[in-house]
Amino acid sequence: SDNSSLSISVTTHFDLFDMNLFVLTEWQIKHNACKLFSELYNIKIYNSDVRAKLLYSIEVELFNKIKEIFKESIVDNKVDLKILGHIVFNDFNKLKILNSIITPFITADFNFWLKDNIKEKYIIIESAILLESNLKDYCNQIIYVFAPENERIKRVKNRDNRSLEQIERILKIQKSHTDFLKNSSIMLDNSNNTNNLKETIEILNSTFSD
Repeated sequence: SDNSSLSISVTTHFDLFDMNLFVLTEWQIKHNACKLFSELYNIKIYNSDVRAKLLYSIEVELFNKIKEIFKESIVDNKVDLKILGHIVFNDFNKLKILNSIITPFITADFNFWLKDNIKEKYIIIESAILLESNLKDYCNQIIYVFAPENERIKRVKNRDNRSLEQIERILKIQKSHTDFLKNSSIMLDNSNNTNNLKETIEILNSTFSD
């Protein structure tokens, strides 16, 4: 769905780097908040969704696994993301399989990216599958970024040119509002009031920078 979350992490894995790690999750809404953190405060963002698309084309082992399990998504020896999306968003079990395949590659890629950003005061992971992946284990606080469902649907339609039926199908199989509430410690309203969102992010940035 189009809610989202942000989290801080200083786990034992990252104590070595003495830094704070934050994660934003969920579909579409997270991007608006991440964009403000980046533009206003020059915070480094690791976008796992964008990186996954790249990894499909550069990681041979990942490509071969996708080819083996989702062979109908391979067109001209490349992963067709639209076909792959159509497959997994129509079958929750296949979505779980895809997430289990991509997660180890995302984790390895993130750790490599982190080495170049270990001196930052804090960083942000933008991820649609935080709660389903081991990325959440790197975090000790999750901020839930949310907006009303009708607003989420409108934004996705404007961005992806999907049908209402497609969007509702995706929303249905993603984590629920309740799931995010249970796993989050801070809520961030990303409805239509950009000024309010900026003010909240200013407060969060000040807190995270201490």
